[in-house]
Amino acid sequence: MQNQWCYTRDGRLTLGPVTWQELRLMALAGEISPSDVVGHVGMAEPMRAGGVDGLFTRDRPPVGHGLPMDCAAKTADRTH
Repeated sequence: MQNQWCYTRDGRLTLGPVTWQELRLMALAGEISPSDVVGHVGMAEPMRAGGVDGLFTRDRPPVGHGLPMDCAAKTADRTH
């Protein structure tokens, strides 16, 4: 899957885009916590990483797909 994701660590720094596979590896390695904010390209609104189906498990695909998103603008709105 070629989807691009952005993420905000500790509510301070927006990073990305990264692929779904990269994001999952980071989550499974503990580099992204469930309280960090992630934004999927095409999501209406970013959300806490812990609410993204399949991000912290090995057996589920990502939710949604699609359109470009401005990483900095979208994830910054959800950090508080």
